[in-house]
Amino acid sequence: MDAALSESDLRSLLLAAGLLTAEQPFTWELLGGGISNDVVAVEVDGVGFVLKRALPKLRVAADWRSDVTRIHREATCQRWLQQVLRPGEVPAVVWECHQRHVFIMARAPRAAVNWKDELLAGRVCPSAAARAGDLLGRVHAAGRRDEAIRAALADLTVFDQLRLDPYLREIARRHPSLAESIEPLVARLQATPETIVHGDFSPKNLLCCESHLVLLDHEVAHRGDPRFDLGFFFTHLLLKALHLGLPAAWAQVGEAWEAYRSAYPWVHEGGWLPFLGAMLLARVDGKSPAGYLNAETEERVRRLARPLLLGQVSELAEVLRLARGV
Repeated sequence: MDAALSESDLRSLLLAAGLLTAEQPFTWELLGGGISNDVVAVEVDGVGFVLKRALPKLRVAADWRSDVTRIHREATCQRWLQQVLRPGEVPAVVWECHQRHVFIMARAPRAAVNWKDELLAGRVCPSAAARAGDLLGRVHAAGRRDEAIRAALADLTVFDQLRLDPYLREIARRHPSLAESIEPLVARLQATPETIVHGDFSPKNLLCCESHLVLLDHEVAHRGDPRFDLGFFFTHLLLKALHLGLPAAWAQVGEAWEAYRSAYPWVHEGGWLPFLGAMLLARVDGKSPAGYLNAETEERVRRLARPLLLGQVSELAEVLRLARGV
């Protein structure tokens, strides 16, 4: 099953899931599954589904591997999110196969647009950032209250494989002078069982609908420190703002933070900014660099990341001033 999924593979899986009869036709198309999964949209009698399969080796130049059983962690988290979020904010899990490391979910509304694609096209949705900040805050608040899901997602193996090593340890290897500041962040992320951390909360995993967002891709979800999600998410917003240079792109950073802390008031503002610095640096010098930045912008990101990582900045407003000036 490491080879590309074929139509016969898809038919076999749909039959096993009870979504198809032996002679029934279906249509399918490959979706952008990022670097770590095969993602296929299928349609049976006008009903849309999405089939997802984890890859053992990620689609990057570096030799980056992860346990394919992470797909079942994703399904577990997605079922939990169905219970704690609002209707439509997470697609329903339809079927899961532990032998072939696949799960099938309902397809998001066809009219939904990918937030990352919209941003990179220069279309800044006024409501998306606040909705995203609120959504992330509600995920963290629900995880803080739910001991059972924290126990179910307590293992950090996948988080280490997909985030700690390729992002944080990689930048420590590439920037030895910063290693003493990065190592305590890694230790904190491993030792803080505060809530459920999504691990991949970014515009590429958020679809914009008219009245709400749809959250996708939960394979890195784990019991941990919410400051990781903040560093990860706000890195993406800052990179888009640096790339676009649009006033609305800068404004959405503050809008997202205000919405987040209204939903989850337990994180101190200055306490998560070193994680933001680490993730900024990781997106230019880690194993998964942001592909849309030019060399000049990458150097701006490095200059911005350093004072944050070293704990020299205590407010997001100061981050924005620095970012616009670097």
